[in-house]
Amino acid sequence: MKLDLSGRNILITGASSGIGRAISVLIFSAGANVFLLGRDTERLRITAELCCAARENCGNIETDKFDKNKINANKTDANKINANKIDKDKIDATGKIDAGKIVPVTYDLSSDPDDIPKLFQRLAGEYGEFSGLVHSAGIEMARPLRSIKTANLINTYVVNAVSGAMLMKGLSLTGVHCKTGSSAVLISSVSASCGNAGLLCYSMSKGAVESCVKTLAIELISAKIRVNCIAPAMIKTPMTENGTYKKIQELGNDRKDLVELRHPMGFGEPNDVANAALFLLSDKSKYINGITLFADGGYSTL
Repeated sequence: MKLDLSGRNILITGASSGIGRAISVLIFSAGANVFLLGRDTERLRITAELCCAARENCGNIETDKFDKNKINANKTDANKINANKIDKDKIDATGKIDAGKIVPVTYDLSSDPDDIPKLFQRLAGEYGEFSGLVHSAGIEMARPLRSIKTANLINTYVVNAVSGAMLMKGLSLTGVHCKTGSSAVLISSVSASCGNAGLLCYSMSKGAVESCVKTLAIELISAKIRVNCIAPAMIKTPMTENGTYKKIQELGNDRKDLVELRHPMGFGEPNDVANAALFLLSDKSKYINGITLFADGGYSTL
């Protein structure tokens, strides 16, 4: 079953590494125009190059449709990949983005969440309506309750949950989403529904993400926007390896063995989540709305 996203504009947050990067590469190889949002320009450049290589290997579009100089931050003015300075030369005569374009967008979601809908409007004004959104950006904080401060809770909540809600607000605006239908995928975690000691900040924020999805799945039906969620277990990414898993290892082998036992199929790979996201973005999932899809190798069944 081939999942085709040809010509669709899709914004991916957290595109500079891990799950967000894997999703970006996969949906670009499925034909989409990808808008790579992240804070690190250099990492976005790497993601853009990986996308370009994946599409070329597919052999389903001509390689001359890519101008790598336009996605290489080292070869262009950095302002040209900022949302406020989009290169209009990439737009064809109809005002729509050419098939197979990669647009890195250097942006910090936590800097001013109220500005996020305006970002979406600017992008849609330059490139046309959006068929999809994947909110993969997030921060993970592993610390016991006794050491948590209010600022820890707020910061995690803003990046993981508030920014997702404001992205959805932006997508819902007239002229931003496709009138024929759009699909949004927000990345949650098994921690939203399964207890994990030391992950209060993270679990609370991901629980809010899942509540957001259920509410908006109903509220946005009239706009033909589907909203779904993916809840991964431990995925091998820089964030988990430098965060949660590192903390677990510091607690000793007993704790490490316990965590590994809770993953019957072992730890997942970023592409395990990316494949689920591709399905939820595609027309093959057109009657799926408001769900949390567990990509956890059986973690939530234990």
